[in-house]
Amino acid sequence: MVVGGGAEIVAPAIREACGVNATFIADGVPQFALVNGLYAMDKE
Repeated sequence: MVVGGGAEIVAPAIREACGVNATFIADGVPQFALVNGLYAMDKE
């Protein structure tokens, strides 16, 4: 799982390295990316 600003840059490499295809959430407001990612994780 990748959370925070820049997650969209490293997520494909993480998915390939770990062999998983988890949910990817991108936020258009970078300053809230970490908070929104943690909130989404709590929902799963």
